[in-house]
Amino acid sequence: MFINLTSKLIVCFIVVILLILSATMGPTLYLFSEAIRNSNEDRALQGAEGLKNIITLYEQDALHHGSLFIKREALVRAIEEKNAAQILKIMQPIMKDINLDFATITDDQGRVITRTHAPDKRDKEVSPLGTIRKALQGESITGVESKEEMKMAILAGIPVENSQGKIVGAISLGYNLESNKIVDQVK
Repeated sequence: MFINLTSKLIVCFIVVILLILSATMGPTLYLFSEAIRNSNEDRALQGAEGLKNIITLYEQDALHHGSLFIKREALVRAIEEKNAAQILKIMQPIMKDINLDFATITDDQGRVITRTHAPDKRDKEVSPLGTIRKALQGESITGVESKEEMKMAILAGIPVENSQGKIVGAISLGYNLESNKIVDQVK
């Protein structure tokens, strides 16, 4: 009888301890997991905001550089004449100095004259890029688009006007979002 009573007390004691542990651990685990989830959400939002800010900076940078390119009379003449070799001669050295990844130059119909990143690839078709279409309508624009050569790119599209104010082409230039330099900045 004495052993039975001791065993019963031990079992009751163990059950009480288990109840106390489950009563405290359940809410503790819930609160801890909730805190972790909130922390992860905050970090994800900060990362997304950082990416948005970096993209905005790159868009402004591309637009600024594009607006400087179209002020070069020799480049405007080369675009008007559809002289791919002269366009590349003017643009490629500058592109390397200012770290732009690519530029696509079109005529006034949107047909690609040349690309700084793929000079041998010329299209007879109109460029499908929205930035080119808007630029040919006289609007300077920035955005993130998908291109044939790149999955995602930060672009600026700028109309090219001759001295009479006629749009003779467009330049779409910018940065490859797949490049490590942009990814490293987001980290």
